[in-house]
Amino acid sequence: MHDPLVSIIIPTFNRPDILSDTIKNVLEQSWKNTQIIFIDDGTSGKSKEIIQSFSDSRILYKKTNENLGCAGARKIGVQISEGDYITFLDDDDEWKKNYLIHQLQKFKEDISLDLVICDYQVQSNNTERQIYNMEPFCKNFKQLIHQRPGPFFQCCMFTNKILENIDELLDSKAVPSEDWDFFMNLAMRNPSIAHSPYIDFKWNYSKSSQSANLLLEAKSLEYIVRNHRKSIIKICGRIILSDHYRRIARINERINNFSLVNKNYKKAFKSAPWWWKNILYLLLLSLGPKIGLQLITSVRKLRNNIE
Repeated sequence: MHDPLVSIIIPTFNRPDILSDTIKNVLEQSWKNTQIIFIDDGTSGKSKEIIQSFSDSRILYKKTNENLGCAGARKIGVQISEGDYITFLDDDDEWKKNYLIHQLQKFKEDISLDLVICDYQVQSNNTERQIYNMEPFCKNFKQLIHQRPGPFFQCCMFTNKILENIDELLDSKAVPSEDWDFFMNLAMRNPSIAHSPYIDFKWNYSKSSQSANLLLEAKSLEYIVRNHRKSIIKICGRIILSDHYRRIARINERINNFSLVNKNYKKAFKSAPWWWKNILYLLLLSLGPKIGLQLITSVRKLRNNIE
């Protein structure tokens, strides 16, 4: 295996205060044969100044004429990439120094692979640190990704071939849950996947993260479930479909959007009217939103304590 070129795609939008750290993190990767593509997604001139202040021939700067969002920016990155392999990083996250080498090692061991996924950690402002093991997804990708979100773009390395026709995989309307939508689309291509057992990616979750906008997250999940409804039922069944609607309802609970809470619990019941959770939650909501949600919260706590 020759020393493959890895294209690293980094969308950025108006975060010049943290951009330098991201650039340094990528330049410090132990694997050096890289093409580092920055997609400046309609930001002010400050981001360009910072990126171009790093005099490294591997850096490619591309400015969009308008703000396309992270999905649109990633599409452009894929379309202009030249690497044998493609990987993604956001402008507020970071990799361990050997991330690229660890991912490439798996491709070297098995040339038939389309995708390698490593484990990752989520770091929030209150110093909570959660580790996520991606090995189950690598063994049963199509079913698990239709059951729940799992990998992020930033913990994955792809062959350029598996990302052909990128417009079929990335949907700007699915932001901020576009990772989940992308991986469900990718699953239908039946990729060959390996697991890298290293915790090489850290997602720095903060209030500025896209996923912190609960209203947008709930809307994007509704959009994704609606688009993938048939494949969710076919691959996982109606109980899993109802799980997705209850998840959307829980997000709406956190922003006190009671009409959408009720709407999604009803969708859950309609999806699987025989499932005890859907029956119970709908009965509790019939007591009124305030009492019903208090009881639903109590049921969740009881189940968590038992589990």
